[in-house]
Amino acid sequence: MLVLIVLYWVFFALTIHPYITYPFVILILSSLRPEPVQKNEKKPLISIVVPAYNEEDTIEQRVRNLLALDWPADRLEVLIASDGSSDRTNDVVQALSDEDARVRLLELPRGGRCAAINAGAEAATGEILVLTDASTKFAPDVIGKLASHFGDDRIWVVVGTVNMVPFEHTPLNFTEALYWRFESRLRQMEARAGLAFIGSGACIAVRREKFPILDDDASDDLNLVLKVVSQGGRALQVADIGVYDYMDGDVDRQLQSRTRRVVRSLTTISRNAAIMNPLNYPDYAFCVISHKVLRWMSPLWLIGMLVTSGALYFLPFYGVVFLVQVGFYSLAALGLLLRRAPISQLPVLAIPMGVVVANIAFLRGLISFLLGRRMQIHEPARSVESQ
Repeated sequence: MLVLIVLYWVFFALTIHPYITYPFVILILSSLRPEPVQKNEKKPLISIVVPAYNEEDTIEQRVRNLLALDWPADRLEVLIASDGSSDRTNDVVQALSDEDARVRLLELPRGGRCAAINAGAEAATGEILVLTDASTKFAPDVIGKLASHFGDDRIWVVVGTVNMVPFEHTPLNFTEALYWRFESRLRQMEARAGLAFIGSGACIAVRREKFPILDDDASDDLNLVLKVVSQGGRALQVADIGVYDYMDGDVDRQLQSRTRRVVRSLTTISRNAAIMNPLNYPDYAFCVISHKVLRWMSPLWLIGMLVTSGALYFLPFYGVVFLVQVGFYSLAALGLLLRRAPISQLPVLAIPMGVVVANIAFLRGLISFLLGRRMQIHEPARSVESQ
């Protein structure tokens, strides 16, 4: 019985660590070790690289958004790395290129997102690369805010905090919004503590001379920053920058995208295993394990809590805990059954459903990674309106 009690509390501690104890530690570190960054007033040549696959419905709007940025016209180029697009994406971009010489089309064979980014980085001529998505939208002053931080030679990467907006109204919007607010805040604290290690595919700037070649089956944003950190550079997260992207609010898209992210991110971490060595990188090892690895393993801890509390059901406290968990998962199941009905958007159903869907995706990703599955190419999630 004592073993079961100990196991329950171990599982409980592992469950809350990525969401409560770790953020608390980072909050303390960020207040003790704030590092000022020297601002840059220069206007370097900026190369914006947009990997695109079959984006005929969004690419023109995206390119025009980038061309309208508040940055000198002779200091900006936009490279669309078309990853084997089979629709009208290439035709649309070529027409835009004929209209504005700052736009360049790279017609590539289908090789995946990272291969497209690598090709775009190789073709770019700018001092600073800005990597972004075809579905993202920038406020006019985004480039200025990104470029200003490269006055500090220690900064090799600057990540823009992304404001996530829903494709459409779904029950998962509520929990997704909460998740992204929490995640953005945590990344900002890590950056202030000098420990940022995660990028953002929607908005990430890097010195071109420091750009590392990305593995084709890895997570591009995590891969980039981990490689930069291992080479001695620093990453910075910038808040309130005016970057907008879409979140996957549909249950099926949520499962697909989160599963893919876990597989690709675990692949990335395994390829950068040196940074997990606490003897060489004690601070980064703690951050990566706490922020990512333990979070992705949370379904195992939750199952462990359910099983051990069920085995201890005859003890009053653990009996109540077990029933609370059963009730929580029952509400999640009810929410999934009623996810097409308006009632499913109530927090009492939406929150349990969001937690369960995320953890199912984490578990699927873990299993897929351990079975050796890798994801080089995937179909991007799209809104109902764009399909």
